[in-house]
Amino acid sequence: MSHLTLFFEPLDVLQFRDHRPFDAGLNVRAHSVFPSPSVFLGCLRTALFRQCGANFHIPDPYFGIIEGWAKEALGSRTVAGSLTLRGPLLASWDGEHVRPYFPLPLDLATLSEDRHQVLCPFRPTTLRFVGGQMQKVEGNLPWTGQIVEKKHPIALWLNQEGARIYLDAGSAPLILAQPAQAVPQESLFVREDRIGIARDGTTLTVDEGMFYVSSTFRLARGCGFAVDVWVAGQKALHAALQKLDGQVVPLGGKAHRARVRLCQGDLGLPSTASKGKRKVWLLTPAVLDLGTHPPACLATNRALPLGGYDLAARAPRPLRRALPPGTIIYLSDEGPVDLRQRFLLSSEDARAGYGTFTTGSWE
Repeated sequence: MSHLTLFFEPLDVLQFRDHRPFDAGLNVRAHSVFPSPSVFLGCLRTALFRQCGANFHIPDPYFGIIEGWAKEALGSRTVAGSLTLRGPLLASWDGEHVRPYFPLPLDLATLSEDRHQVLCPFRPTTLRFVGGQMQKVEGNLPWTGQIVEKKHPIALWLNQEGARIYLDAGSAPLILAQPAQAVPQESLFVREDRIGIARDGTTLTVDEGMFYVSSTFRLARGCGFAVDVWVAGQKALHAALQKLDGQVVPLGGKAHRARVRLCQGDLGLPSTASKGKRKVWLLTPAVLDLGTHPPACLATNRALPLGGYDLAARAPRPLRRALPPGTIIYLSDEGPVDLRQRFLLSSEDARAGYGTFTTGSWE
């Protein structure tokens, strides 16, 4: 067994703050974003540290733990260990199995509620506006080479069958039936706003600028988040993860909590047989250097800002721009894909779960 899958079952709404500060009188809305991989790495490290009897208030960089496997896997106050995750993915739990859902690929053009067209790299002989001027298009664009009447994209998530149909479709039109292959987002989670105040202890009135709105996720019954953990050859880590089954852990902000469920095996990422040039389907955000080996084409959306707080330095982390989940990177060659080597994905990001992907082919 090389992987164990952990399912985080929410016990309440969940809040995952975005990168923006929340200062009195300046920002009165705390936005919640889809959780980044580092959220679950931090959650899991904390739970395992506590299981080992860690004391977070002493100056020891390892918080007083003495087990060698824990030091190697969990790291220290300033250095992350070898603990390696993939995900998180939206998922459902039926009491025995974890069934993941995948972000809609960004090379799908929506034609109707269930009909879609898979795009592929195409070099059109046309002009486009660049900096207010008309210039000839250089390079490839995600296109079909023909005019299609596109509809507004629908918020969908693919299940394993839908992901397999998409990967096998090549550049052909495809039908994704709901909810057999494509699940509407509102069936999995909704956003829920909550209002909070900070009151003056003397007058019992709201402090100036401290009336705020926070955005949270409320997941449907049986839905949550799943990650898998690399445990090959790590018996002590495997045993420690087994002990987390059924435990309740803090997840995200505002002390919201989730129950951990353990499932043998990995997340079951979709795959397809190699039959030509490859394309990479990002399932989690990734900070990549696409200039090292420029891809043939890219289908993506607005970059995601990744931030966070460095507890060791007691300061915010520098913001970075990441490709969002659903991004499609078309490669100009065939064969196996290693994002970490090809696009210089950092080892720390890779261990946290950034750049989790699967591959298909394009014609």
